[in-house]
Amino acid sequence: MVSRSFLFLFLVSIAFKLQAQMLIPAQEQPPPRYLARIEVHTIAELNKLLTRAEQLFNSGNFNPGIDTPVAFILHGSEARSLLTPHYLQNKELVDLAARLSAFKVVEIKVCKTWMEGQSLDEELLPPFIATVPFGPAEERRLMQKQHYVYF
Repeated sequence: MVSRSFLFLFLVSIAFKLQAQMLIPAQEQPPPRYLARIEVHTIAELNKLLTRAEQLFNSGNFNPGIDTPVAFILHGSEARSLLTPHYLQNKELVDLAARLSAFKVVEIKVCKTWMEGQSLDEELLPPFIATVPFGPAEERRLMQKQHYVYF
């Protein structure tokens, strides 16, 4: 008698667990958050990464306003290419960066420490680019605390 009661209770508990699982929608994984991996700090590398972000957007695999923009933390010579005095030299690159920023596909930030080391004023940055105090620390923060992955 005890074994039948135990078996019955065991089966009832499994049935309740299965029913509860069917009623509670599975939590969807949040979309990944991307950080551009800039290693050699060249204009060509920056252009390649921005083009890749544009392809992601054009493919329909990125939803502006829903997905978190791809983070670009610039702290090297590639940042110089986006400064307003260099606009005519790098028009296509700057226009691509501005367009992707406007559509919230990318979020571009430049390291203040790098700018100060290069004797560059923040006013040289176009309005779509923000600053962070120290680029490498911001990258670490995004990776460790915000769970970004390299793009």
